[in-house]
Amino acid sequence: MDWKAYYADELRMEGARERICTWLKQADRDDDIDRLLRQRAILSFPHTAIAFSGPLQARVVAGLLRANVRRVIVLGVLHGIGVEAIQPARDASALPEDRRRAFREVCGGFFPRADAWETPFGAVQRTLPDGCKTEILREDVKGYLIDEFSLDTFFAILQLAAEWMRIEPPEVVPLYVGVVRHPLTGEFEVAHQMGHWLRQAWTDDTAIVATGDVVHYGTAYGSTLLEAELPELVRRFRRQLAETLDMALAARDWSAAYIASRDRLKSDQRELLPVLSALLGEGASAEILSFTLSNYAPIVDTPPPCLVASALIAYIHRSTCIEPGEESEAA
Repeated sequence: MDWKAYYADELRMEGARERICTWLKQADRDDDIDRLLRQRAILSFPHTAIAFSGPLQARVVAGLLRANVRRVIVLGVLHGIGVEAIQPARDASALPEDRRRAFREVCGGFFPRADAWETPFGAVQRTLPDGCKTEILREDVKGYLIDEFSLDTFFAILQLAAEWMRIEPPEVVPLYVGVVRHPLTGEFEVAHQMGHWLRQAWTDDTAIVATGDVVHYGTAYGSTLLEAELPELVRRFRRQLAETLDMALAARDWSAAYIASRDRLKSDQRELLPVLSALLGEGASAEILSFTLSNYAPIVDTPPPCLVASALIAYIHRSTCIEPGEESEAA
């Protein structure tokens, strides 16, 4: 399925602008979001269909604009659609040398090459801070992001919100997280390096946000189907998500969190969690602000159940206030 086209069509549907403006009005006052941004938490929003993710993304966008930050680093997911190297990097049956070569191609993070990100509501200007390009942080010269969609709706809502509020939007630094776990050694050195770079870039006028659909379950995802109704599935997966986030942040057992994210939750944040943990350091935690399982069966035309989590999560440093430029404890 062409997800990039699907989500773009949602934004162009009749009434989409009005719907988003309604969500922004509803998010005009949000004490939880304001508190977390003051604490320099990293807010993570879903990129599910707009009916599910739109209100949650609007909460994040409205909070960022209220906070009047100058720059937002936006961490996207590299789903790997059309990226051949993703598969051998993650495939245990591939030849070791093929896996090493693939890992070198897709490890770390990728910046879009274009200076502007086009949305149905206008272009979002991309900026790159000084010193951003390193061996593992580079521009997408091979076109890995051509079909990537994880931040498209967020950028559209951000642009529309700034227009609606008649203010200049903050500078945007999009960074899509590729593979961070070495396929042969299981090491997370790339996550350490990315966390260190993000810590240096996280100045006092900068916010960091992220995206991720943290649960995929059902017929379209190869799941072992559970004997449970939707409310029980929500309780189970929310509990399993909390346990996995605790593994990554409090216990800092990145391998266990990676395996649980991949095999149990089928989360597209499995590569991102070690990066966030490396950035936030010892004693970090997560607060699940909202969690639902959205029905994707009619969208992908498959028998139910087919569910994707629409979750709003805050990733929080232990001190609740990071000093700009402080050295990453995980680096």
